[in-house]
Amino acid sequence: GATAVLRPLTGVTNRVEEATLYGEATIEPLPQVTLTLGTRLTHARLSGRSQDVLETLAYRNDPGARGDRSETRLLPSAALAWRPTPELTLFARYQQGFRPGGIAVRQDYIQRFEGDRVTTLEAGGRYVGDRFDLALSGSWTNWKHIQADLIDGFGFPTTANIGDGEVFSLGLAGRWRPIAGLEIDASVYLNDSSVTRRDVILLPIDAPSIPSDRLPNVADATARLGFAYSADLSVGGALTLTGHARYVGQSTLGVGPILERLQGDYLDTGFEARIVLDVA
Repeated sequence: GATAVLRPLTGVTNRVEEATLYGEATIEPLPQVTLTLGTRLTHARLSGRSQDVLETLAYRNDPGARGDRSETRLLPSAALAWRPTPELTLFARYQQGFRPGGIAVRQDYIQRFEGDRVTTLEAGGRYVGDRFDLALSGSWTNWKHIQADLIDGFGFPTTANIGDGEVFSLGLAGRWRPIAGLEIDASVYLNDSSVTRRDVILLPIDAPSIPSDRLPNVADATARLGFAYSADLSVGGALTLTGHARYVGQSTLGVGPILERLQGDYLDTGFEARIVLDVA
């Protein structure tokens, strides 16, 4: 009969040592106007080693993946806020963030993935009144060298850089207090995400895929409607009622021939009643 040949799967050990120095300062250049400037300096040292398989074999497709390397990133941030009235605040914000890279296993060989970087611009306004609150915001997010989990051609999970992307978002949220003890909240958020540049992801074997131009796990829309009511009881104690309905729109699960599938498009509801009695 046939004899099965068992080979160990390659494993990796990723080690990250990170040191961060950050600071922030706020000034008031004009009445009711505040300007906040900050920066974050991060130095990360990464090292990766293969397990179970000889390094000459494990790194045959990417010899540069082995060994130690360092990344230093300067991440600035800025925010501007204007309060024309005590109830109204208008704001704009700029911020950057990043994740260090590493090495990932694919069957019996190892490949390096780069660190990714996110830049976000956001602007909007908030109104806080006695009877109602209202917030409106819009943002643009640019994502470079996106790190994403995918399933390789052998059915094993791995990590790779899938390319660049961006997300345009618009959000509206409000709270209304029509009577004492009752608060109604509602919100809606719209997202338009896209992969602006797609990296070539080399898999050990070819597998059919349906490429998507949207970023994984970014729902195209979310919305919520809820309420909370509380009242004192004549017998002593309190009654609390809460409820909500929340909609989550469509998004893709991940990247690649297995994970590039639609998810979401569901409605979640909940209701809770609570009575607390005073016990003498």
